[in-house]
Amino acid sequence: TMRKIKTILGFCAAAVLLFAACEEVESTDLTLDLTKKATVRAYFYAELDYTILGDEFAPNGTKVIVSIPNSSFNSSASGNWVDSATINNGMIEIEVPATNAGVTVTITPAEFVYDQKQAANQNSSIIKKIFSVSAVQTIASVKPGETRTKQIDYNTMTQFNNFTETVSLKFELRANVDENVLNEFVPASTVITLYTTEWTTTATVAASGRIDVSVPKDETISLRFEANKALVGPPASTKKYRYSKTFSNTDETTPVLQSIDFGDGEVWE
Repeated sequence: TMRKIKTILGFCAAAVLLFAACEEVESTDLTLDLTKKATVRAYFYAELDYTILGDEFAPNGTKVIVSIPNSSFNSSASGNWVDSATINNGMIEIEVPATNAGVTVTITPAEFVYDQKQAANQNSSIIKKIFSVSAVQTIASVKPGETRTKQIDYNTMTQFNNFTETVSLKFELRANVDENVLNEFVPASTVITLYTTEWTTTATVAASGRIDVSVPKDETISLRFEANKALVGPPASTKKYRYSKTFSNTDETTPVLQSIDFGDGEVWE
């Protein structure tokens, strides 16, 4: 019995050694020689401020992924060697493995969100945008001992979908709301509705038919109000009328007073 047990244990030990040997051979086949090194530097730019000439450095702390195909070090290997760095003072510097034949280093900067300053002739002083790099960024044939440098632009800037730029405008409103008066102002305290297919607001008329409003930039705006119109007769009477008008606004805020005449209106009762 002891002899049988020793024989079984011997077979087990041999199997373990054989299995370990197979693992070692397989591991050796996929060994990656990462001992040779090169240095990669990258500078990152973005248009963060339209009040200053030229681009600015991308913000500190933005993450950057650096990768090299494992097949560069062993033709049988799959996947990638990967490391990361964060932008500081507009740049990263990272040590990467290299070969005498040269490796291709891929640099993938992360997106970031930034309050971009606008030029003086714009309606908004700041617009929040998503900054990204649209194309794959690579440095080819990087060899041991080299220091290679690349400049990368954040060339895609996307506004948030819920952002709508507005312009501030001033109007003088006139309408025939009294047949006894010629070319009169829309009465003070009249509520004007302004709208597009995706937006609406109201404004209350002040003295001399004045309203000051903020409306979506580059949109055709409709204005509407109802009023009791004084009719000459005979007999003299009043009826409710609706008054409507549209206008295409400019793409910038203006202090110039613009006149809108609603005309005679239409019966609305």
